[in-house]
Amino acid sequence: MPEPSPTASGVAPRFAEFVRLGVTHASRLRALVRALLPSRAAVDAVMPESSLAAWRKLDRFEPGTKVLA
Repeated sequence: MPEPSPTASGVAPRFAEFVRLGVTHASRLRALVRALLPSRAAVDAVMPESSLAAWRKLDRFEPGTKVLA
């Protein structure tokens, strides 16, 4: 039996908004992390981990919220 498509379950719009916000604010987030860490190598190590942390919390994402706040 095939799995239901994300659009059929209503997940797609929320998922799309999550991705759009992530891409839109990635450079600002990187700048913030860069200001907090001593080297680019440290930033390069932290950025993938922060992205994974955000993905793990996708189920708590509410479209329309202020992500940068």
